[in-house]
Amino acid sequence: MLKVIISLLLIAAITGSATDRYVTLTAKDEEIKKIQLTSDDAVQLVLQSLYDASAWIFRDGQQFLFHEGQIVQGPCELWLRGQRPSALGIGTFRIIRNMQPPDKTMVIPQGGSAQITLQCSSNLVDWVTANNGIYTNMPSMKFFRIYSEKLP
Repeated sequence: MLKVIISLLLIAAITGSATDRYVTLTAKDEEIKKIQLTSDDAVQLVLQSLYDASAWIFRDGQQFLFHEGQIVQGPCELWLRGQRPSALGIGTFRIIRNMQPPDKTMVIPQGGSAQITLQCSSNLVDWVTANNGIYTNMPSMKFFRIYSEKLP
């Protein structure tokens, strides 16, 4: 457990920005722990240690299994849920506050800074980093967006 805490502190020190916060949830047995996210929030599953437990995203009446490394834009509800008696789940989540809404124009003022990333999804829920280029003969429909985050 101490090893996990030290790892989390290192992750927060290296990758965190002024708008980020890290939340660690634990779920025992068949317990459910929840975090409500607004439309200005995004969440990333940073680290998970699960024994018969799982992380889920609930949005618009649908649920999606949440995997390590994924980033999901709010509004949504995040659940860490034990699947049976004697289950144990620990999940650390990066909550990104004041995300630039994906449907708005972002202006970077002189002297300002931002991280801009092209992202791709096949279901409009799970977004991954994409490369600029030509996409042909896709096996399934793909959606693209430009993800932007203001930096301190």
